[in-house]
Amino acid sequence: MKRDTKARIIDATIYLLATNPLEPITLEKIASQVGISKPAIYRHFSSKDELLKNVDETFLADAYVLFDTLDPNRENDPAYLMETFTEALLPLKMHLSFLSHLIIARQINLASFLQRLFSDPSGNNSNICLLYRSSVYFFFALPGLTYYGLQKETIKPIVHTILDWYSHGLGISPAIDDQIWQKGFVAPEEIVEDRFLIAMNKVASKYELTGLTIQRIATELHLASSSLYYSFPTKEALVRETAKKEQQQFLRILDNKVSQARNVSEALQILFCTSGSYLAQRPQLGIQFNTLSSLRNDEIPDEFIHLRTWNDEFSSIRERAGHLSRFLAIAPQINVFSKSTNPSDWMKYSKNLFRFFSSGCTTEEI
Repeated sequence: MKRDTKARIIDATIYLLATNPLEPITLEKIASQVGISKPAIYRHFSSKDELLKNVDETFLADAYVLFDTLDPNRENDPAYLMETFTEALLPLKMHLSFLSHLIIARQINLASFLQRLFSDPSGNNSNICLLYRSSVYFFFALPGLTYYGLQKETIKPIVHTILDWYSHGLGISPAIDDQIWQKGFVAPEEIVEDRFLIAMNKVASKYELTGLTIQRIATELHLASSSLYYSFPTKEALVRETAKKEQQQFLRILDNKVSQARNVSEALQILFCTSGSYLAQRPQLGIQFNTLSSLRNDEIPDEFIHLRTWNDEFSSIRERAGHLSRFLAIAPQINVFSKSTNPSDWMKYSKNLFRFFSSGCTTEEI
């Protein structure tokens, strides 16, 4: 019975982290999800930190076990790899969401895992190519596995779609016009800073997202906790409101920039440049808010009419291309800014991902 309860606690924690990756997790929430009391958790884990360590170890062990079932003679067959991996994830619906949580929300390096699954048989295994291939996979596979009840018989068509994006992209010219690209740059004075986001980012940098508390945020702001509770009944409400403001600012700037575009290629160049230059100036938590919003395929609000128009135009060329373009335009920040302080890195990644999105990752890199 103890082992069953321990496993249920770990499963509940994975579920909560996967479905609410940027909201602070508490033992109270976990206990409620399992249907036990908070003190009962301490019979299995001495602290929340020990529980989270066990969750990471359980997930990674389960993930790597998936590779044990592979036919070693077919490990260079990307269709076989993705179909087998995705099928193995069907009974573990939340594990793929949790994988994205580890990469995006907690910046855990899973490069070796991703390289084995998304390596390019043709030999282009640069970080940028790997980022494109893994991002396209997550974009198409994650919603089906997590929310839409993906069935075994629908895996092949999804994998076929993913592989076609690898080979052909949107099917337009990957050429970059530097004058058009420059129209997407975001100047620092175009960005309005949010003191709550800055304070939360400092706390999350020190204690991780799971360590966000009203007390710590208030201390960073030099305020009493009661003053924050006056405006926000819970820390989750504060996180949600701060995330919404950051996402709205990003969409507003994107909408303004893409209004200058005259055709699909120009709109895409501006989209990728604006996303890269804006997020290069944002704190890590702001990047995470926008990344997870784009991965969830959130609808663009009606007020951002230019962005909605181009989103629909992209999707008229290839189904869901509008949402995918916004996610890929953000993707370089996941890979680069947790590891690099070179301000020019975002441009290299953004330009190459624009080229891959346009015509596939067989396109020569810049």
